[in-house]
Amino acid sequence: MRASILLAALVAVSTLAAGAAWACSCVRYDSAAQQLAEAYVMFVGRMTSFSNHAMGDDYPHAMHMARFEVRRTIKGEALPVRAVMHAVDGAMCGVRFTPDRDYTILARVQDGVLTTSACSAPQFPLSDYERAARAE
Repeated sequence: MRASILLAALVAVSTLAAGAAWACSCVRYDSAAQQLAEAYVMFVGRMTSFSNHAMGDDYPHAMHMARFEVRRTIKGEALPVRAVMHAVDGAMCGVRFTPDRDYTILARVQDGVLTTSACSAPQFPLSDYERAARAE
């Protein structure tokens, strides 16, 4: 009886540890200026469409390329449309965007492509980023 309880406890702990290893964990920034400094662009835009994007057989996670109609640029070149790559799997810090909704996007450049994730989500009010952008 004790052996089966011990075994069940070990299995439960192993399962929890494995789940935690696959969880998304993000940095907490001290200020909007610090988070903005790490972004290549920041904009407010309406998500208009997305497409599935294959990363190859050795990368099994779903990726989307979301297109945004830019309403306001906070940092970076002001372009009317931006395409941003993102994972959709929560364990990969993925995000899901809904068409015809406005989003505030902070994105980096990876291999020449804008990318974002749950960890890039704004952590401060938009006005803090606007103030930080004016100070740059």
